[in-house]
Amino acid sequence: MDKYLRLISSISHREPLSDFAELCRELVQNPIMICDDSFFVLAYSQKEMPDDYVWKEIITKNYSPYIFVEQSDVDGFYQRVRDTLLPMFVDDNAFESKNRRAVAAVYDGSSVCGYVTVLEYETPINEETLSVIKMISELLSIRFKEDNLASTSIGQYKNDFVASLLNGFMNDREMVATRAAYLSIAFYRYFAVLGFETLDTGFSVSYFDQVKSFLLHWFPTCIYRHIENRTYYIVSFSDPDAWKDIQTGELHRFLEHEKLICTMSDYTEDILKVADCFRQVRRMEEGYLHRRIGNASRLIVYPYDMIFSLLENMEDEHLNKLTGLIETSDRLNHTDYRHTLEAFFRNNQNISDTAEFLHIHRNTAIYRLGKIEELLGLDLDDYRIRLQLELAVLKKITEDTEAEL
Repeated sequence: MDKYLRLISSISHREPLSDFAELCRELVQNPIMICDDSFFVLAYSQKEMPDDYVWKEIITKNYSPYIFVEQSDVDGFYQRVRDTLLPMFVDDNAFESKNRRAVAAVYDGSSVCGYVTVLEYETPINEETLSVIKMISELLSIRFKEDNLASTSIGQYKNDFVASLLNGFMNDREMVATRAAYLSIAFYRYFAVLGFETLDTGFSVSYFDQVKSFLLHWFPTCIYRHIENRTYYIVSFSDPDAWKDIQTGELHRFLEHEKLICTMSDYTEDILKVADCFRQVRRMEEGYLHRRIGNASRLIVYPYDMIFSLLENMEDEHLNKLTGLIETSDRLNHTDYRHTLEAFFRNNQNISDTAEFLHIHRNTAIYRLGKIEELLGLDLDDYRIRLQLELAVLKKITEDTEAEL
């Protein structure tokens, strides 16, 4: 009787669930495990690790891999457990193990919020043991409801799931698959992360769902999490062209209308690398968002952050010398060489497009570029020189922009 009183006392005093599991083990004389309704392990008896492969695997991973859930769900096992309200033995054919396991559902009202599993390892499980397991599940129902050990909100589960993916807390693909299946989230071949920041100080949180609705036009799966003043969306899709297509005028118009800035990672085929995509977005925010210049910078796409990282670590002296010569000529001789170079690089070094952009004759553009070569003593036919000069101009633009902010 003392053991039962201790068990009840453990619940009423909200002692650690691990302590409760140890008390349960003393009653049933067998290893016991407590999981939430997504089969994430909340507590288990730790006195001795049983020599049972499935049990060890679940304890090691801290969740039941989806393949184990499927294997044990013979003839709708979990539905039958829910319907009978009584502990039941997992079908003998479910696992290649000599150890039987009895499972009881834990309820919060009429909804299942977790499971108790007892492994028949040291002592045979009889009718009396099954009654004790039922009592344990009923006590846990009280504890779950009071402490919210099992989430009563699918939204909270999804929020935690997204946070775990973004931060790289889940390093097992089976664990991700188990969680996603429980949340009815369908994943496809490719994954990417988009970050959104609002420029409207009087915005409503409803913009999260507005953005999601827009993204669902392009991607079949979209889940998100709000962090500080930004919202991050994980999208999954099967066609990589969708990633290119969204970077069109329609997205720019959406960002303009909603007063948003968007940072886009590269895409990956590995769900575990979503955390890397998130880091790409965060680096772009830290290294680029403060350089906002009107509408042109509402969309920042990886690998732009790599360029700015490169610029920040380049030697300043040589680049400053190049831009210094150009600016001196523009100031003293009114040559407009810097504007010409900016237009040249903006138009992919195409002379005809550069001339059209500047509203000058093509021969005038050629003449100006020739004079720039003379001024700098460089050959613009050398791609290495062009790259060096483009970086110098880009660095100067960003520095001037920061000085204005």
